[in-house]
Amino acid sequence: MEQLDLAIAPFVEAGSDENAAGHLAEMVESDWVTADGPVYSLTERGHLAFTRLQEVVDRLREQTSDGLSPEQYDTTLAALKQMAVNLGWQD
Repeated sequence: MEQLDLAIAPFVEAGSDENAAGHLAEMVESDWVTADGPVYSLTERGHLAFTRLQEVVDRLREQTSDGLSPEQYDTTLAALKQMAVNLGWQD
């Protein structure tokens, strides 16, 4: 669980008591994930939700980068990453 806590750390507000176990419990409760001891697996409902979310992300990515060349897109991402680092984000 410690490895998952580290993975979600960049997305959790500093000082928050959020942790991976809490998020996993919510996904189990929502029937997106099943737990078998230390092993978690996506359910059919979880796969469907993941697919739908991926479609939304893909559409947003296409929409936000429309009209940009690959070089412009890469430059934009690099600039946004640097801004995030300036605000305390750690890679």
